[in-house]
Amino acid sequence: MTPHKIRHSGITDSLEVSNEDYRKVQSLSRHADPRTVMIYDDNRKQYQAELSSKLAQRVGKRKSS
Repeated sequence: MTPHKIRHSGITDSLEVSNEDYRKVQSLSRHADPRTVMIYDDNRKQYQAELSSKLAQRVGKRKSS
């Protein structure tokens, strides 16, 4: 456990308890750029993993020429 992991968990949990109020979480986390908070939310919802998996399935279904 590191201070950064504790901070990350706190920001992620704050998104949960604030009903995804990015402005409040940005203020709490003191990130200057709201896009940084959105990265935490993407990780929380695992959008990248979900879409990567779907794309990999599509590529796997294609026949090679």
